[in-house]
Amino acid sequence: MLPFSFWRRFAEIENVVAVKIAPFNRYQTLDVVRAVAESGRDDIALYTGNDDNIVLDLLTPYRFTVNGRTVERR
Repeated sequence: MLPFSFWRRFAEIENVVAVKIAPFNRYQTLDVVRAVAESGRDDIALYTGNDDNIVLDLLTPYRFTVNGRTVERR
């Protein structure tokens, strides 16, 4: 799995419209979601392929503090 720094820079690419996350590792999934949240982009779709946690991934609101404010991604 690629590091948080990769995903953070990747989310800044204008043509990126979606990311499919399927590392079967909750922390690596969280890195991608947090990177997109920190990028300030709200137009990137996040898809999961973690079949072992798919319901949890779809229902969980992920909240991060970015520049002093709470950002939520689902």
